[in-house]
Amino acid sequence: MPTSGPSEDCSPGSVSRQGVIEAISDTLYIISVPAVSACSECHARGSCRMGHSGTRIIKVPRQGNVDFRVGDAVEVYMKRSLGLRAVFLGYVLPFIILLGALIITVTWMENEAHAALLSLGILVLYYTGLWAFKKHLTSVFKFHIKHNGNTHQVLPQRT
Repeated sequence: MPTSGPSEDCSPGSVSRQGVIEAISDTLYIISVPAVSACSECHARGSCRMGHSGTRIIKVPRQGNVDFRVGDAVEVYMKRSLGLRAVFLGYVLPFIILLGALIITVTWMENEAHAALLSLGILVLYYTGLWAFKKHLTSVFKFHIKHNGNTHQVLPQRT
């Protein structure tokens, strides 16, 4: 099976999703991956606005001499350790920063509202830093693709 990227294969140490190639540029494969929420299993699905379905677009760099075509069904994967690192950088570390900043600012300031605003400002600085290093993070968090056997499927309708 052809793959795009290094010789790493989609193994138990990786996270993968099924998708369809929507477009191909000189440097990227644009892949549509259905985003399915776990709301059907949740007891609060009627009152929660967190769950959403639809499609996600993933951009995978073209590497090597692999013959993928628009409409090909592919498997998009990345190392599980990179997925865990992304969750840490995107959710866990910001929560720790927010909580730490809030505790420190509340002890220094008398006005809790100002302390909360300052803590949120610190969080904005953190996410601005992530955005500033977007190019570096994109080179670290790489997706790879391989054919999943069902080649040239019809593209799903975008919602």
